Amino acid sequence: MKTVSIVVPVYNAQRYLEECVGSLLAQTYENVEILLVENNSSDNSFELCKKFAESYSNVKAFTLPHAKGPSSARNFGISKASGEYIGFCDSDDYVKSEMVTDLVTYLEKSESDYVISDMYAERISSDLGLPWEDGAVFDAAQIKDTMIPLYIGNESDNDTAIPVWGSVVKCLFKKETIQKGNIRFPEELSFAEDLIFTLRYLSCCRRAVVRDKSYYFYRYNGASLMNSYNNYKPEMTAAYFELMREMSAILKDNAIYEACQNRFFTTARAYIKECVGNACKKSAQRKFFDCAEEVRQIVNDELTRQAFCRFDASEKKKKLIYTLIQKKKVLLLTLYYSFRARM
Repeated sequence: MKTVSIVVPVYNAQRYLEECVGSLLAQTYENVEILLVENNSSDNSFELCKKFAESYSNVKAFTLPHAKGPSSARNFGISKASGEYIGFCDSDDYVKSEMVTDLVTYLEKSESDYVISDMYAERISSDLGLPWEDGAVFDAAQIKDTMIPLYIGNESDNDTAIPVWGSVVKCLFKKETIQKGNIRFPEELSFAEDLIFTLRYLSCCRRAVVRDKSYYFYRYNGASLMNSYNNYKPEMTAAYFELMREMSAILKDNAIYEACQNRFFTTARAYIKECVGNACKKSAQRKFFDCAEEVRQIVNDELTRQAFCRFDASEKKKKLIYTLIQKKKVLLLTLYYSFRARM
């Protein structure tokens, strides 16, 4: 029986860590290695990690006091993993006991390098869903032509379907493929870094298989979400544009950029809209014209010009904002979001 290494980045997770690790220890698969990588927490998370490691021979605890975030913790975990297969779990989530057994079974029966399953999202109180049938197998060409595009985004601004999440926590990966492709999480990104890891990994796959069942419980972090929406994020614009450049580069490397251009630009427009909204959030340190200057930089970026050259948004608010971005109406955009913030 091959070893499955589960990498768990741990940051201020003492409230949920016992439930998370308990669900991993309860796996019906008999050869699971659990790597807890504590990431500069300010609570007692690392003490809990050490207790688990002292109590269970298959649990290892590490601390990275100067880590930059979950990407560096996951990369460290990959470097320490002894398993032939690697999975990931976030420290405030938990999984069903049969998850590893079922994913390994699907991976090995189909002789695949990658298996993806569904997940339950607490925020929407339902499974996210997958666009493929259970047991569907894709070869290398189909991965590039069929799977990767659905990770990039929707074809149209009017599509309401949720694109396939690039999250790594509902998948299993082969360590051999990770090593051969020198695939790591991009530590310079603070957003959707797992999507970039997944896209890079899929680019190296010979075969992928789908398990259309939900095993993973993705917890709703209300405080984090409120922080994202209500407070100005100084790093957001740089992070989102770097993410879009990474996505574009992966598509071009796979010679599918033109085929995925509609999907890429649909996603880019949504991200850029978020950046504009974030840029317009004032504070004691940021006044109206500080906001307007950041908006000006966003709308004058070449990627923005390309993404908003044309669009098909029919919803009134979205169409208005997209038109203002397309026409580079900096002051009107800043006024619009400033007005909305007062409502």
